[in-house]
Amino acid sequence: MRRFATTLTALLLVSALASFAEARDIEIDSGSYGAIAYSPSTGTYGYSHNFRSRRSAEQAALGYCDADDARVVAWVNFGFAALVKADDGSWGAAASYGEGSTNLEAINRARRACREHTDSPIRTVLVISSDGQYVAK
Repeated sequence: MRRFATTLTALLLVSALASFAEARDIEIDSGSYGAIAYSPSTGTYGYSHNFRSRRSAEQAALGYCDADDARVVAWVNFGFAALVKADDGSWGAAASYGEGSTNLEAINRARRACREHTDSPIRTVLVISSDGQYVAK
């Protein structure tokens, strides 16, 4: 029974990771901006996409993150941004941008940033494309 539970847990984890690492082509609008805001004290986040300037994307993301210490942790033009969190509260955020950028690259960069501060298990919280064609939570 224990072996079955371990196998089932592993399959569920692989399935969850696959949903973030979809290998589908997305034509992202090169003039689009997105941003992720995060509050380390509350763990809440806000995000925006499909804005025409970095400033407006950042302001919108902050507006969706209802916390006094919220700050913009990633912004992106013509690409993807990701937010990850570890079990111990550590977090990381990063972007992948330009021609050929991928959601998986943004996730991996965010995971590397988080890994600098922890050895705890890390989970992907959010991935967005700058124009909003791709949002995975």
